[in-house]
Amino acid sequence: MEIEKVIFAFIFGTVFGSFFNVVIYRVPNSISIVKPSSHCPICKRTLKWYHNIPLVSYIFLGGKCAYCGAKIPFSYFLIELFTGIIFSFLFLKDGFTITYFSNLFVFSILLIQAAIDFKYMEVPSILNDLLLVGGIFYLIKNYSLNYMLFSLFVSIAFLILYFFYRKKIGFGDVKIFIALSMFFNYDLIYIILISSLLGISFALVFSLVKKVKFSSIKLPFVPYILFGVVAYWIILYITKTSALMNLSI
Repeated sequence: MEIEKVIFAFIFGTVFGSFFNVVIYRVPNSISIVKPSSHCPICKRTLKWYHNIPLVSYIFLGGKCAYCGAKIPFSYFLIELFTGIIFSFLFLKDGFTITYFSNLFVFSILLIQAAIDFKYMEVPSILNDLLLVGGIFYLIKNYSLNYMLFSLFVSIAFLILYFFYRKKIGFGDVKIFIALSMFFNYDLIYIILISSLLGISFALVFSLVKKVKFSSIKLPFVPYILFGVVAYWIILYITKTSALMNLSI
């Protein structure tokens, strides 16, 4: 039944979300994502398998370490939940197709990047490179001269933008948009508009609340790119059409 597959996709997503939490914590701190096994960063004690059940363990442990009682960041729970929701949503949109798994790849990398960018205001280059390599393979597999030319145009445009406004835009953001042009082709324009609108709106509200100059605000932009992509998927699912291409999906 369809509902069973949706539930499976949700559980599948929460498991990956749990792994993403590990990556988000370890990569910026130059710790292997393989060793050591999951442990409390405060008391260093190794966690049991039942301490790592996505969503469930956090709830039953009351958001605290089972050994020392140290508080577990609520972001761990949110990332597991959000990942489960998006994995199941993308299944409803695409089914178990190549598109589904390519979208999962994009979402997964962007989520990890967004969480790290939000905390550290920078993204490890290896994640940007991984997304870029994935985009190249996707573009080659779905070869189209028009898409190739569009991706080339986006690459040149963002490199020029970075050259003149490098104090406002990070090179990591440039690489992300170049990679996304390979996955989304012309519809990247929508993602740029949505993510930019979200970022500008937040910065404007922040400047008014904190009474600081709008031009002095520095934002981690990857989270807005992530929400721009998710918003694009939602619009695509609701309308059942890629408006820019005017093609039924």
